[in-house]
Amino acid sequence: MAQNLAYDIWPLGDRALVIGLKEAGTAPLWQSAADLARRLRSHGLPWIVDAVPAYDTVTLVYDPLLVGGHDAAGARRSSETVRNKDPQQNKEALQNNEAQQQNKNAQQNKTTLQNTEALQNNEASQQNKDAQQNEATLQQNEALRHSTAIQLDEALRHSTPTQPDESLRSGGGPLPYDRVVASLPALLAASSAAAEEGSRLVEIPVCYGGAFGPDLAACAARSGMAEAEFIAAHASIDYKVALIGFMPGFPYLTGLPQALAQPRRPSPRSRVPAGSVGIAGGQTGIYPLASPGGWQLIGRTPLRLFDPGRGEPSLLRAGDALRFVAVPASDERLRGMAP
Repeated sequence: MAQNLAYDIWPLGDRALVIGLKEAGTAPLWQSAADLARRLRSHGLPWIVDAVPAYDTVTLVYDPLLVGGHDAAGARRSSETVRNKDPQQNKEALQNNEAQQQNKNAQQNKTTLQNTEALQNNEASQQNKDAQQNEATLQQNEALRHSTAIQLDEALRHSTPTQPDESLRSGGGPLPYDRVVASLPALLAASSAAAEEGSRLVEIPVCYGGAFGPDLAACAARSGMAEAEFIAAHASIDYKVALIGFMPGFPYLTGLPQALAQPRRPSPRSRVPAGSVGIAGGQTGIYPLASPGGWQLIGRTPLRLFDPGRGEPSLLRAGDALRFVAVPASDERLRGMAP
């Protein structure tokens, strides 16, 4: 996959970049984005904060202080070794310094009192000067803002997004962005056990029909099926999470049989409960949060698809395989869920 991957790169702030994928090969772009994000995460590099796939992009978030930071960490360890080489010498030096510091403090206190008196005398005359300078400063600031706006506009019109300004480099060294861009070909070419494992299979328990799936009967009738047949067909597929969107944790799933496709409701509901499983057009999905919605509701899951308190808030990732598992209304996990 990595060998055939065509992409562009551009920066996103000072700690992220975007990898824009181009059409190449037979895999759909969303699948290539999901595979690429999984591959980047699988290397477990400390400077990679996250890799977030979208339909045709992957946003790579990195820690600029850790990019290429192994040498810096070694230098810190070396300096700590020197500092701790002779603890007894350090103790004696500290005691000598303490006596000297006490003498310096007494002299500094006297000087501070003298300086305070001088400052009080100068304060009155300084206030008069400040009033005169304020008016001149306001005029200068206005001119500076106008000049800066012109320069910034000129710089933006002539800048190239993928090439950060050379003036930003300290001491002529590469920026963290440059280091990350330079490392990408090797990261994408390198195989890792986690990446080769492929996508996860996540099972989603669903109570179909009844109060949890108020549109199931109508959906089954439109498809020319009995309700039990419709449920069996919906739960017989291993769907793919194409991407997460619309709201946090909402999975867009591919693989719905055409026979199960449904029109949107003519009038959306003002509130769809969290966990509701719905169908709209040729897509099926799960509402992670309570919200308005116009999908046909056929069931509900007790699982929380989005929880900001979890280390990984979204239960699902782009590229995951998903299987619905029908459960009865008596399932313990459904206890306490309002219809």
